[in-house]
Amino acid sequence: MSLPSDFIVGCIIVGLLLIAMTLAGSFIARLPLSAAMLYLGVGVAIGPLGLGLLKLDALRNVALLERVTEVAVLISLFTAGIKLELPLTNRRWRIPVQLATLSMLVTV
Repeated sequence: MSLPSDFIVGCIIVGLLLIAMTLAGSFIARLPLSAAMLYLGVGVAIGPLGLGLLKLDALRNVALLERVTEVAVLISLFTAGIKLELPLTNRRWRIPVQLATLSMLVTV
């Protein structure tokens, strides 16, 4: 049996991290850190600068990294929108919607 590729190992690690963060959600909510800060810290710890479990060459995997960052921006915008406690008919939505539309058109 052959060893799994680095991509499969990376997918397994990311999947396990997502499951762990979901299961520990109530504990994480009590910490003075955001989930994004924890993801960043774990990423550094398991990446090439830490344990070296994820071996991702940024120059060879530009397309993959570009897609991952686009998804991260979309999730961040969606999460920020969910946390706003305003009805959609409120006029204060206009400026954030315009900014989000402009930023998405420029960056994606």
